[in-house]
Amino acid sequence: MIAAVKETLAKASVGGGHILASSNSIHPGVKPENYRTMVEAAREFGAYPLDPKMVEAYRGRDYMGKWVRKT
Repeated sequence: MIAAVKETLAKASVGGGHILASSNSIHPGVKPENYRTMVEAAREFGAYPLDPKMVEAYRGRDYMGKWVRKT
């Protein structure tokens, strides 16, 4: 989960203006501990300026790739 947050920050937050959130609500199927982990990781790794080493390490990753159907 923390790696997913870092990847999202590295891809979407460079330069500012990105708001990391689950959406406009928290889906009832989301485990509270997962949501808390996302919020804590965002606070730890999402403060500007972003760590350039973290951005470089995570911008090329694809944590969703294993769930995306390749055609």
